[in-house]
Amino acid sequence: MLGVKVTTAAEAKNANEDEQTADEFDVASVKHQLATLTSSLYTVTEQKSKMEVTYVSEKRKLKV
Repeated sequence: MLGVKVTTAAEAKNANEDEQTADEFDVASVKHQLATLTSSLYTVTEQKSKMEVTYVSEKRKLKV
């Protein structure tokens, strides 16, 4: 048939569902990445705060 592919309604529906599933997977993947990055940022911020407190404390001790 000269390279023309005839798509049935069922095939078109399945292709659309596959595309929707892929989009849903992409959204889930991005949400997971966002959660991981948010958690990492929280950890780094917490560590930074602790280091700042330690630095200020040590600085005060050295002045005395």
